[in-house]
Amino acid sequence: MRIIIFVFAAFALAFAQLPEDSLNMHLVGELELPGDVIHIAVQGSIVYVCARADVYYHDTLYIINIGDPESPEILRKFSADTFACWNLVVDDDVLCMTQGRLLRIMDISDINSAAFVGSLTVDDGWAGYGAWVSNGIVIGSNAYRTYYANISEPDSPYVITSNEMGVCYFSDTLLYVGWFKPPDPSDIGYDTLFDLPAYKVYSVSHLISDSSFIEVDSVWWETFGWHPEWWWTDSSTLVTGIGTSIAKIVAKRDTEYVSVRYNWTDDTILVFAKDCGRFLYELTDEFPVWTTAYDVYGDYLLVSGGKWVEGELYGYKSVWDISSACEPELIGYYRCSGLSFFTSVSGSLYVVNVRENRLKIIKVDSVYLNVGYMDKRIIDSVRVYPDPVFSGRFAYDGPAGYLYDVSGRVVREIRGGGYVDVSDLPAGVYFVKPKGVVRGKKILLIK
Repeated sequence: MRIIIFVFAAFALAFAQLPEDSLNMHLVGELELPGDVIHIAVQGSIVYVCARADVYYHDTLYIINIGDPESPEILRKFSADTFACWNLVVDDDVLCMTQGRLLRIMDISDINSAAFVGSLTVDDGWAGYGAWVSNGIVIGSNAYRTYYANISEPDSPYVITSNEMGVCYFSDTLLYVGWFKPPDPSDIGYDTLFDLPAYKVYSVSHLISDSSFIEVDSVWWETFGWHPEWWWTDSSTLVTGIGTSIAKIVAKRDTEYVSVRYNWTDDTILVFAKDCGRFLYELTDEFPVWTTAYDVYGDYLLVSGGKWVEGELYGYKSVWDISSACEPELIGYYRCSGLSFFTSVSGSLYVVNVRENRLKIIKVDSVYLNVGYMDKRIIDSVRVYPDPVFSGRFAYDGPAGYLYDVSGRVVREIRGGGYVDVSDLPAGVYFVKPKGVVRGKKILLIK
């Protein structure tokens, strides 16, 4: 097996002063759709969009190519008289769309011949609260019950099991479970909510084979450095049903970023990182209204938040470097509202945003992982190992970081200072980016 590893550093760039509605991010492409967008799912250079028509139950699903971010184009569209989109999620070769009690499954292994190939119905509804899909398992919560289905054969899906766990997030084989509604502690035998975990993490790696949920972590409120009684008491009296709940969780391999709603009256949300002992002050200082961790990609966190500007409240999407989990660094922001997700196209990082009937492709200017040509200013920072891989391992004595393939996709996290096992990766060219290298242009030559 022949694997070539490049290690590179970054050089600093000077950025011109940008207007107050953006910093180090700019709009590169835009597409107007016939109806208002209600859900999106993003995978690489393909965006899946559900748009609502004037007539209920007559939504349209669009498949959009953003391979050229400056000129997004509609490739396919699907619609029917009884077609409604409540949630939309994608993973590898399958797209799942929930519609009340109905789950529709689309085979997207070939975009040009994408088609719905399977469906599954449950009595009390698939999703209204949230939906996730990963590794052949689709999960849908209707705010009262959560269903788990095996879709590894998209044309023959079936329900594995169901329960009343309030799923907050699902990634790979890990399930993050909070509460649909925070309970009254006295109802379940606790004196205070401090005796309850904020959320639990389960492995579902054996869910298909034996319907098992294996608890791997309990994350307590004290992990965040805040006592839930601070949010749940009024004059030292517990007020049931007012206060704390988990609004959203996104996770990378070593850290969970948890958006906690702690005051229903003004919908205040703060973002915490597990084990940091406090909420992330920087995020809420910059964008103090409805601050929510929305998506994560490698060492970058996408945050949705609001900010008062000259008496008007505006929505912003901001990007943060989280290579140091408890000390996020602001990379850039862009003034916009609506649903947003990260994606990588040709090695550059983008935010895909939808609001009303408009799709926007926003480039993060200060993050690059291009692989097409060599910038002479950093040629000395590129090093090819003379004997890169031996017995499926390569020696790496640098700091912790990530191993990327030529498309800019993270394929391995590297601890640093030792050998890295790459025996399971196909032969090819890969790149090591140390953590903390986020600013400037990182452009490499592949031979």
